[in-house]
Order: sequence, then C-alpha cells, then structure tokens
Amino acid sequence: MCKKSTRVLCCLVAGSALFLMSAADALAGGNEGTVCPTGSGPNVIVGDLTGPSNYSSVGGMDAFSIGTTSCNIGTQNLDWVSSTPDHPVIAQNIFRLKDGRFEQIGVGWLKHGFTALTQNLCGCGCNGAGGSTLGVGCSDPYTSSRNGFQGWPSGGLGPRFQVNAHTGAFDYPYMFRGQTGNSIYKRVQVKASDMDPAMDGGGIYFAEAQYISPDDAAANNGNDNASYRRIPSITGSGNSWSAASFSPAFPTQRGKPAIRAWQDEDPSVFIRELQLTGEGLFLLGVKTTDLGNGFWHYEYAIQNLNSNLSARSFRIPLPVGATIQNIGFHDVDYHSGDGFGSTAGTPVTFDGTDWAVNLESNAITWSTDTFAQNPNANALRWGTLYNFRFDADRVPAQVQGLFTLQMFKPGSPAQISAQIIVPGAAAPVQCTSGDMTDNDVVDGEDIALFTSLLVNGGPTPVEVCAGDLENTPDGSIDMDDVPNFISCVLQAGCP
Repeated sequence: MCKKSTRVLCCLVAGSALFLMSAADALAGGNEGTVCPTGSGPNVIVGDLTGPSNYSSVGGMDAFSIGTTSCNIGTQNLDWVSSTPDHPVIAQNIFRLKDGRFEQIGVGWLKHGFTALTQNLCGCGCNGAGGSTLGVGCSDPYTSSRNGFQGWPSGGLGPRFQVNAHTGAFDYPYMFRGQTGNSIYKRVQVKASDMDPAMDGGGIYFAEAQYISPDDAAANNGNDNASYRRIPSITGSGNSWSAASFSPAFPTQRGKPAIRAWQDEDPSVFIRELQLTGEGLFLLGVKTTDLGNGFWHYEYAIQNLNSNLSARSFRIPLPVGATIQNIGFHDVDYHSGDGFGSTAGTPVTFDGTDWAVNLESNAITWSTDTFAQNPNANALRWGTLYNFRFDADRVPAQVQGLFTLQMFKPGSPAQISAQIIVPGAAAPVQCTSGDMTDNDVVDGEDIALFTSLLVNGGPTPVEVCAGDLENTPDGSIDMDDVPNFISCVLQAGCP
C-alpha cells in the first residue's frame, strides 16, 4: 500500500516492476517473446509453422506445404470473411543456406483464409471473437495439408500475381479458384537437385510463411507478418525427397522474414532494411569472404517482403581498376500459371530469365526488362529473394558505398539508394620472393613459370609479387627482374 505523500512515485515504481516482470516472462519463453499488443489496429503474425506435408514428385520437381498458426497481436479484431476480399492470404516459401549462400529454392501459391478459431497460441489472451474475425489476442491454426489444398471451398490456393502485398488488396474470386492438378500443382515446388547432395543440394533448410491482409496493411502492420523456422532435415534420393517434421529444437522465429535466418546462423552477415516511403519493405543482406588468393567474395541477397512496386535492377559501385570475376545470379521459379494474362485455358507464368549483367569500369549492374517491355518480366516480386554475387581483388570498403535498387512497376519511388558493404581498396598480396607457384618452395616449376611470364606476360597479382624483384619494383615481370630472380633460385638471397 502506497502512502499518500509518495503514491505517485510508488505506483510508477510498481507499474515499472510489473512491466519488467511481464517482459521477463515473455523473454523467458512463456509466449516465446511475443509482445502483446504490438502496433495499433489489427496485426496478424505467423505464431507457428507446423508440418510440413510432402507430395509426390513430378518431372524432377518435389512439392511441399507448410502449416501455419496465425496470431492477432494487435489492438483490434482482424477481418476473416470467407468468399470476399476481406480475409488473409498465406504465402509459403522454402530457403537454403549452403556454403555461405542463402537462397530461395521454393515458392508456392497463396492459401485463402476462410474461418478463424479462438485459440491462444501466442499467449496474448484471446477475446473470444472468431468465425469471420480473428479476435484480439486470438490464434487460428491451419494444418500443412489444409494449406496445400488445391481446390475450393475451404479456402484453396490462389496465384500471387493478383495480390498487392503492400495494401493487402486482391481480386476475388481469385483466378483458378477450385482448379486442381497433379501433385505439385500450386504447392511449394522445389527442384530435386536442390535437395540432393550429389547434385546441388545439401546445407540447412528453412521454411517461411507470411500473412497478407487488407486491414492489417491499412494499420501499417505489414512488416512483421512473416516468420521462419528451420527444417530439421530433408532426406530422400533421386527425385523423391521429404522434409522432416519441425522440431522443438528449432522453434518458429516470429516476425522474422527468412533472410534473418542467414544472419542468425552467421553473425558476419550484415542486413539493411530498405523501407520505401509510402510503399513496401526490402531487406538487403551481404556477406564478404576472404578467398586467400588476393580476391574477396561478395554475396548479396535481397528479399522483397511486401513491395508491390517490386524491383528490376541492382547496381553496386566498384573502384576503377578492380578485377571482377565469377559473377553470378540466383532466383526462384514461379509456376502453375502465376502471371499476368493467365486464364484457366491458357496459363501464363512469370518469366524466369536470369537478370542480365552489365560490368562497367565503376559499377556492376544486374537487370531484367522494364514493366513497359514485359509485365511478366522476372522482377523481384513480394515474397521472394534473389541473389547477386561476384569475386573482386579488393577488400571490403571501410566507408560503405551506395548501391541502387530500381523499381519495376510505375510509381514512387522509382528507385532507392543506401549504403552497403562494397569492394574498396586493393587487397594486399602475400607472397614469397621467387615462389612464383606459391607452393612455399623455389624450384624448377618457378623457373618455368617466370620464363613464360617474361616472354608472354599476363601475371597474376601473386605472380607479380613473387617475381617483380628489381631494386625498384615497377609492377611487372621483365628483364630487370632476372638477376635477383636467379639469386633467389640459387638461394644466394632474395631482395
């Protein structure tokens, strides 16, 4: 009981203590750290990923679906009205982390919500509202088999191209409603080769789900609607692969889009959020690796969480004179007729052509067609992640450079620029004088290589370091280097 003279201070202290105790309980795992409420208005998140379900492969493609339990952690009920455009749609994706690269390898169509239950998974205290609304604090489970159901009613799977992830608006009835197909149709499709260690598979796999809802988006609560969870293992052979059931050892990471798994598994990864004014959110991650031969590997991944504008080009500045090699690009394939102009009789799918590369003296740019050229071009659309990579003979810049991401659809902004890790100064080259082959000895192989470079030119930075032995090095291998190179070979001493 607080005395009157100290009541205000006492109550403030008591209230703070209660708040801290509640926060501690949340962090301790009572509700896996979920803060209730978060945001003003409806706020639907993925409280849990369950399953997954596995389906028979077709033509080297396997298929999966992922169960989801939604939670409304906002301050108002969320609309969940079946057979109208006032309900959530649920996206499902699969990613892989291998050899420092985080890539999306699977994308599925959208589960349409049809009714909401009144459970309390996220520990927020459900207000009891269900059916056509997901009540404040309430949760609603959809099994993986339900999220993989192709037909209609009970929701069903619809295409992504009809959904504006920034506003949450979508066409209803949606295209292909009720249409079924083979075992992989509309579901999360993954190439068998991306799971087979004997081919391009192996690594660590992750599932991600995301809810898109009009009233959630109107309340500006769309940036926490995706969650990821590690898949314990993927096993199989040939074209038939299965994802193991989710394990308590790898709980759902609520409110974290899949790219955050890259950083959670590898703290050396840097991630920058790119919020477009009045539009959606991109997340750009980068990892740099010293290859040990005077080159560094630069690995970039960009996830479009909910931008309807999408992106069509990515530009990284380069220092003039840098040597760039092993340029690469990776995307994920749409399927099943998910594209503009698609009809039941004539399905059209977004183009999967790799982005073109333009290497200039001061920049490298990847790009696809403009919206005017091809509305179905391979843009970086919402719910997908693309990769861009190269090696450079320059160390990561201490002062970060400005990358540029150009939008695909007409609108504002047309592009966004921000600082990110880019190639900077020339990498210091380590070598031993006379050891042209960099094998820690000076022998006949070094004599042969030195002679060849003396006649034909074209030495690498390491070879220049080892063979440019004149008293005043000039960055080349020429006749002035011969006397000191002979001295090194005869072990009479190197400069």
